[in-house]
Amino acid sequence: MTAYLSTGSDLIVNEQAPDSAWPVPLTVIGSKNGDALTPENIRGALPALSFDGGPGRDRLSTIPGTPTSLNGGDGDDFVIDRGGDGNQIACGPGNDWVVGPGPTQQEGGFTPRGARYPVDCEHVRLRPTEGRTALVSALAPSAVFVKTPGGEFHGVQYQELVPLGSAVRAPSSSTGEAASAYVYTIAGDQLAWVRVLGSRVSLAQPPGRGGVLTLELLGKPRCNGSTTRKGIDRPRVNVWAPTTGRPARVNTPEAVITAMQSTGRGLAQFVVDRQCGGTLVTMKQGAGLTITRPSGKKVKTLTAGEPYLVRPAK
Repeated sequence: MTAYLSTGSDLIVNEQAPDSAWPVPLTVIGSKNGDALTPENIRGALPALSFDGGPGRDRLSTIPGTPTSLNGGDGDDFVIDRGGDGNQIACGPGNDWVVGPGPTQQEGGFTPRGARYPVDCEHVRLRPTEGRTALVSALAPSAVFVKTPGGEFHGVQYQELVPLGSAVRAPSSSTGEAASAYVYTIAGDQLAWVRVLGSRVSLAQPPGRGGVLTLELLGKPRCNGSTTRKGIDRPRVNVWAPTTGRPARVNTPEAVITAMQSTGRGLAQFVVDRQCGGTLVTMKQGAGLTITRPSGKKVKTLTAGEPYLVRPAK
């Protein structure tokens, strides 16, 4: 049986008796507009499912309990592999992402694809668990360090799943991508990520806030009793975050800094510098930043190139 999607969010329904299966496997052909095929789009049981995304940016997921064959087709596709037996995944042309159970490291060195997926899946990441774990990724071994609760800092060998509450630092003085830590969480079927460079941050994904990936800047500067100087050994972090999808957030004792979203693709870049007189926030690029107090009171909206010092609340 073959079904053709006309929009990006069609619902596939088995109208036979509850929980009964189609007598033959179902093949779904996507539209040219970008399609979504996730467990939320399926009603009823299927013996097997084959999906061809066709042109456009598709968001696809294997279906738990159903052998699933996915082909992203043309376009920049995002695939979630939920594991299980009998699944087959091909990404097709485009700059494609797969989030799945891996493995992603092969003997003799790192490959961005991994042994489980074909070469047309350009980017593969281990799948974190919503509200429980995060994925920390580095482009070079031991360029990034993590510390799990109760543990010690150790170098990341390309990728590592860590529990939320872990600390991450990428201490290189270089601002290059190879020196940065990439942190990923997942909320529903959406992947949230940030690129981090600098001092220690702890990782969180607070419940009830849409799965927002939250970084808490750890430590405080040495001030020698002065609150007017910047201080030395200051906690300072550079953050890059996508301007579409799930937002990214950085917390300090004085401020909650959230990257604003926009309709265009791109990256927001900002610097959070905890000084003796407060938290200095500098917007480098992107749609803007929203700064609030930890209590939720709005302080300011920053635009690109604008610095702002958030002083401690009186």
